[in-house]
Amino acid sequence: MNKIFRFYPALIIWIMMIAKVTTEIAGLEYVILLLSIFFSVYFMILQGIELEVFKMLFPLLLLFVVQCVGLLRNPGMQALRTVIAVIGIWGLSYCLLRKGKENLSIWFKLSFVLLIVFFCYQYIRGGEDFFDLKNSLAACLTFLYFDYLILGFLDGSEMKSNRSILFSGICCIALLFFVFITNSRTALFTFIFILLVYGFLCFVRFKTKTMNMLYWVFVIALVLIISIYINIHNFSWYNEVNQYSMEVFGKNLDSSRPYLWSSELSRLKNDFFVGLGTGVLPQLERYAVSSFHNTYIQLLMQNGLIGLICLLVYLNVLWKTIASYIDAKLGKLLLAVLVGILIYNCFEVTLLSNKIFVGIVQWYGLVVGIRILKNRETNRKVY
Repeated sequence: MNKIFRFYPALIIWIMMIAKVTTEIAGLEYVILLLSIFFSVYFMILQGIELEVFKMLFPLLLLFVVQCVGLLRNPGMQALRTVIAVIGIWGLSYCLLRKGKENLSIWFKLSFVLLIVFFCYQYIRGGEDFFDLKNSLAACLTFLYFDYLILGFLDGSEMKSNRSILFSGICCIALLFFVFITNSRTALFTFIFILLVYGFLCFVRFKTKTMNMLYWVFVIALVLIISIYINIHNFSWYNEVNQYSMEVFGKNLDSSRPYLWSSELSRLKNDFFVGLGTGVLPQLERYAVSSFHNTYIQLLMQNGLIGLICLLVYLNVLWKTIASYIDAKLGKLLLAVLVGILIYNCFEVTLLSNKIFVGIVQWYGLVVGIRILKNRETNRKVY
């Protein structure tokens, strides 16, 4: 079974190529989620429960319970898929955080190279329509690239060789090109922001205690960003910036998210603490089969403040774990990626539902990176 698990991470990329990262990835992402549940149960039975990992993941497990209660309030397939996604993400995290000895690097790296070749081939053969997939494709490519960089630390090489640096640079240029032709502003700006945060952390030193406090400062900043975005039409600079957005990306600066969020949040009223039920979607016709385009607002709408707190606490656990290794290059990279994920989910829903395939790619890099840091701390290596 351990040998089978070696191929498990590469499934993320293989499924991506099979389904060509369509908006509906043909349900194949649930193969990964169901396998995650199976492997987590298998490893717990075979090796016992790792209390350190279980404790780290407890807020996510608590969110699963909250969403199960929400399922009773709003039964349906959408709610059931959301519940499966959350426990699947829990299983994925447990499998990758445990003290295993599987090679999590080689198959992922080989698949990543194959993915770049695959997309180059699609473009050269004149398949521009293939890239008209907007945010899903761009987000997958963006976070897969950072997953690849994170795995570069697995064998201790840390991308130090000229060959590794050259290939990473080529992949970066190719990625930016593919992201740009998809006209995905969210993915492009997230990519740039992650690089800026990483550069900032390399030049500015923070104590671990200060880094822990910065998480909640950052959460407050996200609330302010969302509030400003909802009222963006009221600012004098809106028209000028919006015109620039139309010229470069062919999109309005705000699309219809501000109206969506403001109108839907008014539905909470007396259900602010418990939400309207797991799987609840917007009433606006345009988004009735989509999402709230904001992970935090969607969770607030579905499972109330209780559900949102569970997610924020879990993210805080990851933040504090990474911050304890902030002096390491990998620690800086992981924190920058986590910041990018938090910002990206202000405008999309990926971490727990909706575009869950993108969420799998995002969670993968974080938990594998944390496992690498912990392995180094105990002078172990994953082979």
